[in-house]
Amino acid sequence: MIKFFRNIRKKLLKEGNTTKYFKYAIGEIVLVVIGILIALQINNWNENRIERVEEKQLLTNLKSEMIGNQERLEEMIKFHEHINTLMVEFSTYFGPEQEPIEIEKFESYISSLLWTPYYSPQKGVFNSIISSAKLGLIKKDILSFKISSITSLETAYNSILDHLSTLSSDHFATHIIDKYPLINMRTGELTAHKRSAFPLDQKKILQSVEFETLSNLKRLNTSEAIIQAKELHQAQDEIINLIDVELKRFE
Repeated sequence: MIKFFRNIRKKLLKEGNTTKYFKYAIGEIVLVVIGILIALQINNWNENRIERVEEKQLLTNLKSEMIGNQERLEEMIKFHEHINTLMVEFSTYFGPEQEPIEIEKFESYISSLLWTPYYSPQKGVFNSIISSAKLGLIKKDILSFKISSITSLETAYNSILDHLSTLSSDHFATHIIDKYPLINMRTGELTAHKRSAFPLDQKKILQSVEFETLSNLKRLNTSEAIIQAKELHQAQDEIINLIDVELKRFE
């Protein structure tokens, strides 16, 4: 094609037709420019098409990951609410003249006092988005903002879980170890097959202002964990709903 145009220009020069030559040269330049613009347009279209495919796959994978995390978080909220209920009940049994209560109920209270659930969400897709700068593939600004903001909510929730864990290990367990045989704790599959032979004196716990305070701390922090977990759940739910809206663009 280039040789063809070159031959035309040579022919016009030989004929000495300068006006036609310049008109032809200008026309040739215009054709070249148009060709470049078309090529750029095709390239941009192709890049946009590739980005749309990547965005769809990214959103699909992120939605799947977040749905799994929502299920884990819902279980966590149930655990927190159950523990909170037990701690509210437990608080009614403290007092200077308190008598022992039914053993299974008492051991459930002690187990809830010492146990803190652990939240471990899947973060593979999310971390990939953040670390590889793929967040820019997501066209919806509000969705990008909410995705980037989810970390602060997770940090707040994990912070209260860490605090609960510290209370259990550094305070509850330390104060209860000589008053209650931990082998009797009810912890599901980890429950010991053999109960302690040492007698249990519930009064050491139920008539202690120290344990009344510790159980109240557990209740207060568990209530805060419920609030933080529900805020995180709501934020993730909003992200899932926004992803659904965006995925409809690809249908």
